[in-house]
Amino acid sequence: TNGIKIAQGRVPGNPYPGDLSFQSVKQSNGTYKLYPIAHIYIENYLYGVLPYEMGNGAHIEALKAQAVAARTYTVDKMQARASGTYDVVDTTNDQVYNGTPSGNANCVAAVDATKGIVVKNGSSYTGTYYSASNGGQMESAANLWGSIGYGYLMVKDDPFDLANPDSIAANPKFMKFMDSHQMN
Repeated sequence: TNGIKIAQGRVPGNPYPGDLSFQSVKQSNGTYKLYPIAHIYIENYLYGVLPYEMGNGAHIEALKAQAVAARTYTVDKMQARASGTYDVVDTTNDQVYNGTPSGNANCVAAVDATKGIVVKNGSSYTGTYYSASNGGQMESAANLWGSIGYGYLMVKDDPFDLANPDSIAANPKFMKFMDSHQMN
């Protein structure tokens, strides 16, 4: 029952359940920046992630997999950033969260069906990185972020991305553009 509505948010009118605090953080140039921090139960947070990362119309089993991936990612960040100002941001820098929209019953059902489930690799949380499209090939975490990476996240072709209508690899107009602008 606790929550706020942000009139000029990215998606105005969506409720943001939980408690809100404001924290003043000193910047490197000596000025201060005011951060609004939402304190929200993780399952309620996921109700607002799935509609923006996949959409309510996705197949229920895909939504369940997304719920587990998003929860695992979040719990991992909560642990890694425990001493920080926040655990995750509400953009694609972490996961898109614009409050909890109405009309997302499939997303709620997927979160509820997987409540508390996370994926671990040994004693560590699995790196559950995802994107809307990867252009037909998955990249390794080591190549992306210069870390030692994860043995299970390596470069490999992704033929399923070609079925994504928003994929660059599946877009014939993009391919024509690439063909006509080859570098010598």
